[in-house]
Amino acid sequence: MKILFLADARSIHIQRWIDFFFKRGHQVSLISLEPAKNINCEKFYVPSKIKAGFLKYFLAVPEIKKIVEKLNPDLISAHFIPNYGWIGARLKRKPLVVTSWGSDILVSARKSFLHKKRTEFVLRRADLVTSDSNYLASEIAKLKVPENKILTYPMGVSAEFLSTRSKPVTANKKTFKVISIRQLEPLYNLSLLIEAIPHCLKKTHNQIEFLICGEGSQKDFLVQLAEKLEIADKVKFLGKLFQTELLLNLQNADIYVSTSLSDSSSVSLLEAMACQLIPIVTDIPGDREWIKDDQNGFLVPVSKPELLAERITEVVQNYEKYQNWTEKNLNMVKEKANLEENLKKIEQKFIELVENKK
Repeated sequence: MKILFLADARSIHIQRWIDFFFKRGHQVSLISLEPAKNINCEKFYVPSKIKAGFLKYFLAVPEIKKIVEKLNPDLISAHFIPNYGWIGARLKRKPLVVTSWGSDILVSARKSFLHKKRTEFVLRRADLVTSDSNYLASEIAKLKVPENKILTYPMGVSAEFLSTRSKPVTANKKTFKVISIRQLEPLYNLSLLIEAIPHCLKKTHNQIEFLICGEGSQKDFLVQLAEKLEIADKVKFLGKLFQTELLLNLQNADIYVSTSLSDSSSVSLLEAMACQLIPIVTDIPGDREWIKDDQNGFLVPVSKPELLAERITEVVQNYEKYQNWTEKNLNMVKEKANLEENLKKIEQKFIELVENKK
């Protein structure tokens, strides 16, 4: 099967999808407006003439059409609705599979009437829409997409995260690491974690180190906030990590925190659950599909740092008590969010679409 991906080549999610289909023997190509190395397929970089958001995708369509005519793929898989999904819809080729990543439906489509109409245009042109959570699927259905055109599987966790060893539980543990691996952008609300840190330090005598991984437009603001609150020595900003570095940091941490304002099925959360961290995440619909408050993690409000601090210190002071959650969470991820197994199901649907086209 000749599969053409339209997507941001820098994304680890795209790299994982392409690697899977390539290893399964499919002829895989990628067209992207963003350059990237280490892509395991034939790739076409279409540099943008401008830096503006949506307009650069609009202007790229004629050149992409020429490439697609030469490639003549059996199926197009377009990722993220407002940009590559829109390009896929403009190509007018079948079958077209559009993959939502969450914020394209949960955030972008809600910005204005025009954003919503653009989203609906793409969804109408798609033969299949994939989502990664039941919540996201229900929001896609509200945009006039028949349920039989929606396929829902979490993006999932790759094999290296599922093979981590059980952590030894040390009695009277005194030193803890709290980690966040979300991007430093407004959507991920990292100021909530920074503001919670002084409250944590007042509530416990245990040593707590806070690790913030990722890059983004709010980096300077968050660093300055930590300095203002006089907790800069307790926070390490590690920047963007390669996959092996990310895995190692997760394995060495104890508590995972996500302060996001919006999520579908967060791969970051699933990776932390696979690495047997205690999850403390914001009380939003996507996280509720994986975390039941005080049953396998904690849910906290998006705007109350004192409550986030209470949960962190509760885990720190009663760490052994919550260790039974870790095996439960690992088994849940293995059962529902194994990336390779979920992609096999998506692959089968791709094959059905191509066969039905003939």
